[in-house]
Amino acid sequence: MLLGLSACSPVSFSANKADDDQKGASCAQGQDCDGDGEVDTFRSVSETLKTANISKLDIIFVVDTSGSMDKERAALGQRLISFIDGLPSDVDWQICLTTTDLAKENGRFINFSNGAKVLNAQTSSVETVFQNSMNLPSGNGDERGVAALNAAVTRKDADCFRSGAAVASIVLSDEDERSTGGWDEFKTHTQYRALEAIDLPSNLVKAIETSFGRKKVFTSQSIVIKSGDQGCYDEQMKDSNVFFGRRYEELSKLTGGVIGTVCAADYAQQLGDFADRVTDSLSSVSLQCVPPEKPSVDIGSASSTVTWSGNKIFFSPALPAGSSVTVKYRCKTN
Repeated sequence: MLLGLSACSPVSFSANKADDDQKGASCAQGQDCDGDGEVDTFRSVSETLKTANISKLDIIFVVDTSGSMDKERAALGQRLISFIDGLPSDVDWQICLTTTDLAKENGRFINFSNGAKVLNAQTSSVETVFQNSMNLPSGNGDERGVAALNAAVTRKDADCFRSGAAVASIVLSDEDERSTGGWDEFKTHTQYRALEAIDLPSNLVKAIETSFGRKKVFTSQSIVIKSGDQGCYDEQMKDSNVFFGRRYEELSKLTGGVIGTVCAADYAQQLGDFADRVTDSLSSVSLQCVPPEKPSVDIGSASSTVTWSGNKIFFSPALPAGSSVTVKYRCKTN
């Protein structure tokens, strides 16, 4: 549900479509709110944030190079134009590429088919170059998209992480982090591998803040087998073992990103949705945590539609740069 705001009084609002499990229900101090067997404690936060003036966007594609993903990489390459066309004409965007093969690339950005490390609006035949770049040799079956992003962030390649630019990652995979996501239910599975700290979405969010500061706007979009989408799962299983992309979904939810499906017949619509969300993120504000319930927001006399997802508050239309936004919410302390 989206609520338009035009008054001075604080307002509360619910999560957007990309964060369907954030229902906004209150969680009392001393309860086990997330079902992890531990009593949860919280601290209250009240802060006034300023909307940024961001005109640069660094886009990081992280693609699964395992053999079962050839068709999906081709679909992504064929529809890149849907993403680019959805970006505002005045945004200085660029694209870098890495893979889920941590053993080979370790989060390093690889050259596109034209030999360049970066694609942008000045790149000749950019869609064709990107499409040809999806013809990658098969990589390691130990898919580590989150770890690859974490390694890239730690490296802070100045070509692909520009000062003052927002960052949007797009992860494409038909499996989870390290194939099974490291979930206990798969401990007896032949593809099970325990996750390391670098594989955890929450640690990637922390790495962004450590490397670039809290003001760095970061969203992560996922094209995966969505949790509970049995039809997609069964379709993909015809080719090889697959898993629901729960860790990548977790990263999207933490950062206010959008979750798409690898089983879409045409990636145009969801890439367009990604562009809309990334555009909205350019005027978002970032919270200190993912609140357990709906934040309260005061945007003064401005008029805008407000949504909450992950640790982001979004405004549509965008608030003017430097607008003050007062947010009250809670963060877990345990």
